[in-house]
Amino acid sequence: MKKTLTFLSLLLTNLTFAQTTQTGSISVTSTLQTGNPRTRSFTFRLPSNPLNCNRPLLIALHGDGGNGSGLMSYTGFNAVADANNFIAVYPDAQNTVWGVQWNKYADAAAGFSAIPDPNAADDVQFISDLIDYFYNTYGIDRSKVYVTGHSGGGFMAYHLALANLTKNKIAGIAPVAANLWGENAFLNAQFATGTYVQTPILHLHSPADGTVAFPTLSSWTWPFASFSNKNCNNATYTTTVVSPTIDKHTFCGTGNKVILMGLKKAGLGHGWPTLANADYDAPQEIWNFFSTFSKGTYPATITDVNITSISPATYTVNQQIKASEYITTQAPPNIIINSTNSNNLTYQAGKSITLNAGLEVSNGSVFTAKVGGCITNTATTAQTMYVQGRSLYDVLGNQVVPIGLNIPTDYYQFSGTNDQVAQFTQTGANMARIIWFQNGHPNTSHTNTDLDQLITKLTAQRIFSVVALWDGGGGCPNNPNKLNDPNGYVSWFIDPARVILLNNHKKHVILNLVNELGFGYSYDPNNTADVTAFTNWRNQYKIAITSIRNAGLHMPIMIDAPLCGGSLSLVNQAASEIIAHDPDHNIIFSIHTYWAVNNETNQIATSIANNVPIIMGEVANKQVGADDYNTTPITGYSECYYGIDGTTIEHAAPSGFSYKNLLPNNLIPSNIGYLFWEWTNDGCQSRRMSTDGNFGNLTNYGIDAISNTLYGINIKAVRSGAGAF
Repeated sequence: MKKTLTFLSLLLTNLTFAQTTQTGSISVTSTLQTGNPRTRSFTFRLPSNPLNCNRPLLIALHGDGGNGSGLMSYTGFNAVADANNFIAVYPDAQNTVWGVQWNKYADAAAGFSAIPDPNAADDVQFISDLIDYFYNTYGIDRSKVYVTGHSGGGFMAYHLALANLTKNKIAGIAPVAANLWGENAFLNAQFATGTYVQTPILHLHSPADGTVAFPTLSSWTWPFASFSNKNCNNATYTTTVVSPTIDKHTFCGTGNKVILMGLKKAGLGHGWPTLANADYDAPQEIWNFFSTFSKGTYPATITDVNITSISPATYTVNQQIKASEYITTQAPPNIIINSTNSNNLTYQAGKSITLNAGLEVSNGSVFTAKVGGCITNTATTAQTMYVQGRSLYDVLGNQVVPIGLNIPTDYYQFSGTNDQVAQFTQTGANMARIIWFQNGHPNTSHTNTDLDQLITKLTAQRIFSVVALWDGGGGCPNNPNKLNDPNGYVSWFIDPARVILLNNHKKHVILNLVNELGFGYSYDPNNTADVTAFTNWRNQYKIAITSIRNAGLHMPIMIDAPLCGGSLSLVNQAASEIIAHDPDHNIIFSIHTYWAVNNETNQIATSIANNVPIIMGEVANKQVGADDYNTTPITGYSECYYGIDGTTIEHAAPSGFSYKNLLPNNLIPSNIGYLFWEWTNDGCQSRRMSTDGNFGNLTNYGIDAISNTLYGINIKAVRSGAGAF
């Protein structure tokens, strides 16, 4: 809660990447290419659902002269991936003597054997390594890896189905406007009995394609007859007229199918098929085909594994144990770890475990690890809520989009008949941010018993609690050195009795370390003092995180944004460093939307593109003035002089900024949560949701925040099931 805002404008980049689209690169080394190793790039799509292990992987290859992101933009696979819970990846080819294209000539060399290119990349090795990367990093189901490609990418898909490095890794291909082109000796050898590996094929092509000729249908149709002869002992085809614009030529109709779809609608030519140009939904139909096949070569990814330590010992700071070799066994032995320290550790396939000083390995407890950062929806539950990517999850692995309100404990009576929980529970909120005063408040006591009682009541209603300390060094602006003040908030959280209390509620509590710890109201990147203050803010939060984790508190930590909670742009700059510092990587950032001078809604796209976990921790209709709580207000200012509800603009609010457009337009489509300020007792009466804390006495603002069909708490909030509590 702030008194005033005077932001300096910053130069901001408005990024509009899709919510779960990312880029990556791997280093590829091959005996067939020069210039080892080579950095190979790709774009990929992670579905917005919880990132489970054992997801299928679809690899989509662009045509000559293109790139992965370009193919992604017109194929439509992202939407299908989101809906069907698979990962789509769009690799980039490299430049050859013929321009940017895949080494699609099927042979045992890196380049076209007829015209050798000393700079040719080994694309078969690249795709093989790419599959391994997504297994090691995201725990994909290696038996469900599929390849499609347009034009030159379709040629490469055929090559991959035959190449020794990849033919056992690919469960199906779907070439589009392509063919199989290669060295006769290589092709004959790969189709030989004992060498060929059965691969289902769905080939899409227009008979009017003027770039790559439609296959000549005959008694031995290349290349379908060769594949179908090995897949189902049949080289001929039958034709079904699906519609006036679509013919289906079936070579193998059962088992590992081989199908050629003739897309006859005028105008398709060499293009990518869509409902508009071909009466055919290519991405959905390709996925429908793929989803029925698996390679069967690999076991399912082990989602919960135990890793054996070398021997009972005490480890030093940053000592690492390599344990990736144990991922291959179905029944790995246990890692024996002292149970009081085991919650600090997370194992990812192919990576190492970093142990803190003093961790003793001894008999008596078992450490369960996760592969590749995956979330598994098994009977196994997490110990706390957790952040994965930019999303929050309950202990059962269900995504939680926080939608609720702030509750004022300076007003709440912990005894008697005035039970505020029973009142604001009726809003439908799934999360409440508790305004807590460590030293008590004139209106009420604030003891451990009081806090325990309040959290217990919220839990009974399946409402998650955010414990937000209000008088531990926060308040805006404030000296950032308060962050390590032993009389500040860190000492309050790590008090032994309070650690026990919070851990008793660890499944459903978030720690909001301090309200609006600030170093001023504005930030100028060209001002040395501002830059230093921002650096101190970032570093001191890192120190605070270390103290909290070392005390044995592992629930999510919520960090208010700099500049009185208002600077999302500074959060975007600092987030990755702060998250990386937390051994649990369990951080979420809270933004308070009082953007009266600098509207930072364009920074939301940046947060999404960079996978930054954020929540709007305070959303209000008004902002108070600097002297609103004094007896003598500033001359000319009303009680709540910033109008930020889209109705009254009484001071320098940006044109068009309003929670009424922020929520449905910017937050809800991206699953970003929000908490309204505040239930009651706010000094700015216009910001009270209830005039007196009773649900029957809602203000107009409260009615809108709770019941608006676009963003109302009672409309949008989803409470986790009882098992999460």
